[in-house]
Amino acid sequence: MHDLDHHLTEQTAARAYTIQTIVAHIGAIAFIANITLGVLEILDGHWAGLLGRLGVAAFTAAVWWSGSFRANLMRQRATEGRPLELLRRPSDWLPNPFGFTRAAIGNADVQLLPPTTTK
Repeated sequence: MHDLDHHLTEQTAARAYTIQTIVAHIGAIAFIANITLGVLEILDGHWAGLLGRLGVAAFTAAVWWSGSFRANLMRQRATEGRPLELLRRPSDWLPNPFGFTRAAIGNADVQLLPPTTTK
């Protein structure tokens, strides 16, 4: 049986940030595709699926928002945050998968994480 390691390290924080960034990008792509297809259907005169498109758009927008918010938390090494802070910095709506910065010694604003240990 494997012992579970519940300690956050730089490697696991970077991996979590990358995964949340991927989730945010998938949500954004699905949202934009759904809205585009919905507009094309309406322009073609098909109104029957409008309610379903709006439901899917709400779901994919929530996935996009949630992934972006969690990626933003991982980048700031925080455990609490306000989802509405994404409105202050729209650039965080689609976080950069290559933008996770590692903690630096001497920076009092960043919580240093222990290095990854190999067994």
